[in-house]
Amino acid sequence: MIALAVLVMLAQAPPPSGPNPYLDQAKKNYAEVQYERCVERLRQAVRWPSTRAEQLEIELYAGLCQFNLGRTAAAQERFEMALKLDRTAQLPPYSPPKAVALFEQVSRTAPTPGDAPLVDDGKPPPGPELTPPATPPEPRAPALVEAPHNQNWAPLALGGGALVVGGVAVGLNLLAQSQARDANAERFESLAIEKGNRARATATGSYVLFGVAAAAAVGALVTWLLRDDGPVTSSPSSSP
Repeated sequence: MIALAVLVMLAQAPPPSGPNPYLDQAKKNYAEVQYERCVERLRQAVRWPSTRAEQLEIELYAGLCQFNLGRTAAAQERFEMALKLDRTAQLPPYSPPKAVALFEQVSRTAPTPGDAPLVDDGKPPPGPELTPPATPPEPRAPALVEAPHNQNWAPLALGGGALVVGGVAVGLNLLAQSQARDANAERFESLAIEKGNRARATATGSYVLFGVAAAAAVGALVTWLLRDDGPVTSSPSSSP
């Protein structure tokens, strides 16, 4: 019952604030060749709680705007951030050829995750160990032993933990939305950026806790269904 209650609570958790409106405005400014205004909108978009796909678009369009404004170093930095989010990222269609060339250059030089060089020490790989077959023990009748009573506590412990973590996650999600509203209402850019980063960190923490709570709830439900209160079969020791 605790696991089902946690799953219902997670299903009713408040969703993210919706699509990033500043990102849509930045795209329109980019299409209208208003690159300075596009950069300003993207700065506001960073402070809005965004999905990973929206964060990727923010970095790509920031790089394009900086490139069109003649800031090649800043554009390269934004492209590198985009490739860190998604190694297979691509620029939007009809991007300037020179911007595409810069992006491809950054993509070629960016390190690929998991590409660690193999160390060759000159030694041949070890062969399989050959051991003589073990003599099979004499068959004996299985013994019946009483199942441990503490296995009934496993689903209760997992369910209680999921309930607590889920409650904390809901609280963090509400706090992140409140922080995002405060950041958007801030008049000073430095304070707005600081509050926006704090809101994004809080939102990320809430999403992680949602995942932990869901996993614990599923674990509680599975252990509850698989529990066995009766005697279980246990093989006796091979020693006389």
